[in-house]
Amino acid sequence: GVSYMALAIDVTVGGPQVGEKMGKIQEEIEAGTLTTIKYLKSNFTNSRKKESKVARLVVGMEKDVLRSLIDPWMENDNTFLSQHPVQIMILKQIVMQLRAYRDFAREIGKIDLVEIYENELRVIEGVLGGAEKQALQKEKAIEIDDLLMRDRVFQAIKENLDLFGMREASAKLRLTKK
Repeated sequence: GVSYMALAIDVTVGGPQVGEKMGKIQEEIEAGTLTTIKYLKSNFTNSRKKESKVARLVVGMEKDVLRSLIDPWMENDNTFLSQHPVQIMILKQIVMQLRAYRDFAREIGKIDLVEIYENELRVIEGVLGGAEKQALQKEKAIEIDDLLMRDRVFQAIKENLDLFGMREASAKLRLTKK
């Protein structure tokens, strides 16, 4: 059989929207209803199907980082893109969220969701581990750390995850402007 992983990725280039987006994710977890993909197309089975209980995540970067990627992407400069620290930043955003959402689901007794998050986390942590190992071999660690420290969207995701799942902080989570 074919196995796959589906994630619903909400991409942003602005920090202020992060809190609101994560507030919606918290509501989905509390309700036990994750995102549904209506038309999941498989390249392996040549079929389309509906997939429910798909984890939604927020990833993003500042506009200047995105702008720096446009020309290489348009020119198919895969060497530049494959070595850019934004890859690791996005993977770290995904891992941080999967961990926080898994822990929150466990805390509120949504065990079926805990399994979903754990399965996705295993895959993404493996990808991140490989990417970090490759970056260290290419001595990109300082460049990655610099991007993580200065990117306001990454910082907004981190700060909102610190608040994630705190019931009294739910309203604040949706309104956080960073």
